[in-house]
Amino acid sequence: MVDLALLNRCRRMAEAAASVVMAASLAALSGWALDIELLRALVPGMTPMNPMTAVLFLLACLALWRHRLLGRPGAAARLVLGCGAVLVFVSTTRLLGYLTPLDLGIDRLLFAARLDGNQMAPNTATNFLLLGLSLALVARGRSVLAGQVLVTVSSTISFMALLGYVYQVPLFGLPGYVPMAFHVSLCFLLVETGLLASSADGGFVAMLMSQRSGGKAARRLLPAVLVLPAVLGGLGILGMRHAMFAPEFAVALMATFCSVGLAGLMLGTAGRLNDGDAEVERLLSTDMLTGVMNRRTILEVLGGETASCLRYRVPLCTAMVDIDHFKHINDNHGHAAGDEVLRRVGSLIQASLRATDSAGRYGGEEFVVVLPHTGSEGAFTYAERLRSSIAAAEFALSSGEVLRVTCSIGIAQMAVAESPQPDQALAHADEALYLAKRSGRNRVQLASALPATMAA
Repeated sequence: MVDLALLNRCRRMAEAAASVVMAASLAALSGWALDIELLRALVPGMTPMNPMTAVLFLLACLALWRHRLLGRPGAAARLVLGCGAVLVFVSTTRLLGYLTPLDLGIDRLLFAARLDGNQMAPNTATNFLLLGLSLALVARGRSVLAGQVLVTVSSTISFMALLGYVYQVPLFGLPGYVPMAFHVSLCFLLVETGLLASSADGGFVAMLMSQRSGGKAARRLLPAVLVLPAVLGGLGILGMRHAMFAPEFAVALMATFCSVGLAGLMLGTAGRLNDGDAEVERLLSTDMLTGVMNRRTILEVLGGETASCLRYRVPLCTAMVDIDHFKHINDNHGHAAGDEVLRRVGSLIQASLRATDSAGRYGGEEFVVVLPHTGSEGAFTYAERLRSSIAAAEFALSSGEVLRVTCSIGIAQMAVAESPQPDQALAHADEALYLAKRSGRNRVQLASALPATMAA
């Protein structure tokens, strides 16, 4: 299930990323129009942004802002499809110009007199092609996952170009190669992040947005997984440039620290997942109204304790607790009052248990208490103490009324020699409970030992 608050945050982040890229693109176009070098490059000394690149960024950002610009889904889809088509057309013609003699020169149509050889880089064109195809998939309602994969490939190219500037390494230093501008790679990463965030309700991004343990763990791991290798790679390059160690040692060092770092992240995440799983198991095993175990869990506990009782020949008692005249409480004070009584009785039962004891709600107003290593005398003492605490308690209702309730308790001890089963113990505890009710309620009744005829 997707975290809706996180999903809305992602959509706002996508719009914010689009706003930043639109501002950078408009600044670059203004720089070309006004012949201001600083506006064209944004970063002094860096390669200027090609004007057609700025136009394509504006179109991609319009697609990210589609829900704000056009309220109608059909019109928004047509806008996205149109933007994607322009991106695909321009980028394809630019790539054909690199790969074949056919060069339409579309990327050099704007401000041709001032370009001075500036043209769209091949990895820039490749990224726009991938983003255009992704937008086309989104507009046509096709596979969200395929669109996200295309954006991920594009972001990989952008990230590599950015690392080339950070590391000061010509990653694509081929003859005649035109590098992607530094601020272009940053703009691409913002647009790609925005596109992934805007489609966070589907595909693999939806897994990151999940409220479940896997989604939470992935969100914690992802930043470190992306940043750690890049930082270690930079340190390795720095060390080699200062002759601190050989290239082979740098690679080994990076691999070692990546392994150790990722292992630490994995262990930390595993701990959080275990805590989350333990909480889920607690919720699945607990009766949410009373706070004691639910029926399925207490019966499992009884089955396990019965097996231990028979294996190690130790005593085991089972108690059935029933609130007296509970229907009268519901009929005269309402079900909210009945729920409050159940909640308080469950709390009193839970507080009465030893570390080895277990209690669960069997159904309605009935509870089961499992008392390992306890004979009938000890179980009777425990049950009498529980009965007295419930009889002495005051149950304050939201209406201001104060109720007092009583309970009846039936106890059955396992007859080890006869190899009884859990359902037999429950049946005998239930018989003792009804005997307690017939004898006047608000009392504890012991059942006789299980007869041999009922043994398994």
